[in-house]
Amino acid sequence: MDIIQSVPTKFETVVLGTDGKRATGLEVEYLLYNSTWSLVGSGAMVESLGVYSVVLNLATLGQYTLLIATPTGYEDGMEQISVIEQPAKEASVQAENEKIARILGLVQENFRAFDHVYDSEGNQTSSTVKIYDSAADCNSDTSPIATYLVTATYTSGHKLTSYKVTKV
Repeated sequence: MDIIQSVPTKFETVVLGTDGKRATGLEVEYLLYNSTWSLVGSGAMVESLGVYSVVLNLATLGQYTLLIATPTGYEDGMEQISVIEQPAKEASVQAENEKIARILGLVQENFRAFDHVYDSEGNQTSSTVKIYDSAADCNSDTSPIATYLVTATYTSGHKLTSYKVTKV
């Protein structure tokens, strides 16, 4: 089984009695070994409705063996684990989600403009824009996703000649 490095992962097992039904109330333990068979973790598994579980958070890449130790008369279990880095695709999806959040802000969802500067003709020449993940953050001006500087120039006839928005 592949798991992502430093992501808590739940391992579950069911222990069956001789009647083929889930055995409850047992003391089931886990033993976690690395690839050189050094013990790196152990403890009691938690039981809920006949399902025994443990959450492992493995920070070191590599191969592991998870042994499930049951009381005498029950079958023990084993799971091979490969701890891998987060796949590039997941990192890419996260980056794309961040871009989408910025796009939503720039189309003025949870968008706020501050620090307006005007020239002597009344033309806005600059301002600061912040975008937020939620309306609550926008209303309280907390946790902006991004901040942008807006600049504009005009002709003497009040016609816009340039308009630029740059991420700060």
